[in-house]
Amino acid sequence: MSLPLGAVLLAALAAAPEPIRHYKLDNGLDVVLIEDHRRSTIAVRLRYEVGSVDDPPGRGGLAHIVEHLSYEGSRHIPEDVAERQYSLSGVVSNASTAYAHTQYYAYGPSSALEAMLWVESDRMGFVRGAHGNQTLDVVKTIVANERRQTVERSATSELAFRAQSELYPAGHPCRGAVIGEEATIAAVSIADADAFLEAWYRPDRATLVVVGDLPEDAEALVRRYFGSLPAASGPPPERVAVPELGARGETRLRADRGLREAPALAIAWPSPRLHEGGDAALDVLAQALDLGAARRLGAGDPSGGFARLSAQQSSSSACSHFVLSAVGRPGASSEQLRGAVDRVLEKVVAGELRDAEIAGARARQISDSRAARGPLLSRAAAAASDTVNQGTAEPRAANERRWSEIDGAAVQAVAREVLREDRRIVVLAEPEPKPKPKSTSGGGR
Repeated sequence: MSLPLGAVLLAALAAAPEPIRHYKLDNGLDVVLIEDHRRSTIAVRLRYEVGSVDDPPGRGGLAHIVEHLSYEGSRHIPEDVAERQYSLSGVVSNASTAYAHTQYYAYGPSSALEAMLWVESDRMGFVRGAHGNQTLDVVKTIVANERRQTVERSATSELAFRAQSELYPAGHPCRGAVIGEEATIAAVSIADADAFLEAWYRPDRATLVVVGDLPEDAEALVRRYFGSLPAASGPPPERVAVPELGARGETRLRADRGLREAPALAIAWPSPRLHEGGDAALDVLAQALDLGAARRLGAGDPSGGFARLSAQQSSSSACSHFVLSAVGRPGASSEQLRGAVDRVLEKVVAGELRDAEIAGARARQISDSRAARGPLLSRAAAAASDTVNQGTAEPRAANERRWSEIDGAAVQAVAREVLREDRRIVVLAEPEPKPKPKSTSGGGR
């Protein structure tokens, strides 16, 4: 049976190679231009190779604070001018900070490319020295509130954060949240922020990706706005070495708060870094557990098992961990929940995951990866990551091949090697009692 003409055309379009230009400016900036003229839209992503692992001692959260400070305007483009320029041009923008990199991104009509390049280039070169203590205090308040809304928003998120944080000893660059602690956020000065900008926000530590309906003068516009920035003097700063973690025995901790009437836990293990051996197998294992394998393996547990279980392999070039979170059933204890989870892990190590469960997990992992490369902003993020980590932005199926080759034996082997009791942190939360109803006795009004 032949395919409909529309399906054939869509398949051909999806398979057509994207015209890519990849080059460096004289100041060291990596530039990637990817053409896609199907819509009159464009995405710009500027990635700096600096993140929370580069925060100085006692200044946890500085990289994230600098990200926010950069949105308060630059020397030639005050905040209100940048916001008005983007608003009039129909551009949306944001930024994010991770362990090992910081990204700024903007998306809008292709006619707004020059505005995007103007704003982002001034952000690169002219935030340092543009702000004082008053602006910094506003930023620190915003960041502190953001921490409360993310890390501390619920008992379960707090459990997972504490587990992954406690994996790393005091002083380790991966310890704590990317966003920082309240005390270290408060300690940041404007001198700290300016020194951080001078050290890390330089063309040779950045990758600029532009994806979409590129105009003919795209290269000229990039050179006009970014090529005019001077090269940094001296070599780039060296990143602090991120030591790998070995076995140190299981650690069990008690949470400060729990869930209403049900136990909960989070377990974290140090895991292989991005693209290292075992990373892809743990991706597939996490998918398999989330897609129902955990429920099947835990069925009939004498303790009652768990009401919910989720897993995630979070990998980067700096900090990587496998985190498993579970919520028990009302009436059970946290130790009963831990036992039920451990019995599931024992079955995984014993090779009891079914071939169909592994195949479904592989398919979901690949599907999620392809879906993430659909929107222009996501494609720009993938191109920036590939350029930094693999040296090229050429569209390749390297990750898909890694996942497609994972079988039950690979999952069993990585579970046996990584998910060991002597390498994990367990944080347990006992159920909080249901509050007693307020007494209505004592007469009426």
